[in-house]
Amino acid sequence: MSGTAVSGPRRSQPVKETWLARTVHRLRAVRQLLVRERVHHMMLATAGIILLGGLAFMGAEWDNLEGTWGERLGHSVWWAIVTLITIGYGDFYPKTGLGRVVAMGVGFSGVVILSLITAGLASVLVERRILEERGLQEIKSRGHRVVCGWNEHAEEVLAGIALEDPGSTVVVLSQVAPEDFADVRYRFQDRLDLKLIHGDFTQESSLSMAGIQRASACVVLVDRSGDQPLEKSDERVILATLAIKSLNSAIRLCVELIDASNEPHVRRARADHVYAWGRSSGFFLSRALTAPGLLAVMGELLASDSSVRLARLPLPRALVGRTFREAAEAMRESHGCILLGVMQEESPINVESLLSDDLSAIDQFIRRKFEESGIDLKAAVSSSRPHLNPRADYTLSPRDSVIALVGNPEAEAP
Repeated sequence: MSGTAVSGPRRSQPVKETWLARTVHRLRAVRQLLVRERVHHMMLATAGIILLGGLAFMGAEWDNLEGTWGERLGHSVWWAIVTLITIGYGDFYPKTGLGRVVAMGVGFSGVVILSLITAGLASVLVERRILEERGLQEIKSRGHRVVCGWNEHAEEVLAGIALEDPGSTVVVLSQVAPEDFADVRYRFQDRLDLKLIHGDFTQESSLSMAGIQRASACVVLVDRSGDQPLEKSDERVILATLAIKSLNSAIRLCVELIDASNEPHVRRARADHVYAWGRSSGFFLSRALTAPGLLAVMGELLASDSSVRLARLPLPRALVGRTFREAAEAMRESHGCILLGVMQEESPINVESLLSDDLSAIDQFIRRKFEESGIDLKAAVSSSRPHLNPRADYTLSPRDSVIALVGNPEAEAP
């Protein structure tokens, strides 16, 4: 995707949850689930049956039990527990007619309670599964990626993520039909942990369902999944950009546009990367005429199943302060990759400088949304710029990363 990478201004980060806080949160969730399914009622009923059954057994079998009153009560309660759960171990058993009646009642109660508990747990699991398949289950993951919208390029995006980070969690937030998404989930079942949230990605409620506050990255696609007209797609992308950045200012956000003239607006909304349809079409078509074969090379680089791929790699600490030529030789020897350039981190600027002072409706809307979200317009914004084929004596700095052509381990060797 083209365009200068701009990371959003860093607001104060949420306090990282401690292990204790996460444990307390999970215990509360379990408690709410138990209360909703009335499991505590069944537990109280079970305790009552054990106590009453033990007392009844002790009364019926008093002459057949040994020990003090407390020991007899302990033996009777133990008998009630094992009878309720396993129909007894045989160490204690009724010898009187009344004792056998008590045993029948306790044993039958155990079957009923076990059936109720099993049915309750099964209903919870089935309900959760249905909610997940319909895209109605809130995402609790952390550090996941979110794909907003759905179109003909969406599966290519998923394939690219699977190539770079196999097995990672990806949440798709769109209005795609759950039955259609089931086919996509099946195709990626061995490569990604795919989850669906069925909703409108311009709404904060849907974004929260997708766990956008805890996500590490997000891509907003030109949405073709709902009934929204195509000409309104860019407007929805801008709204989504504002909503996402207001919920998670640190998220890495990439957006897709139909009209390249709308790029300044999403830049002001602090999108990190922008790609507009058709922007490179003229270049590719002209190169097909003037440089035969170059189009095939570009297609090979962009294909997810290619034997090579473009990658941005962190600069090894040992190469800081070395020249680009030395780094290229070292990376070729150690990683088997070809260095094409460096990604340079530039001096930060503030968000306010990205906003124009004109009175256009979109600019004023963006500025108002920033202010409503409590985002500091004077906050620093770091930016990065690719520098391809630098001079051989270019000195690498700690803020640089490298752009390289690396092998694709999943592709078949020629």
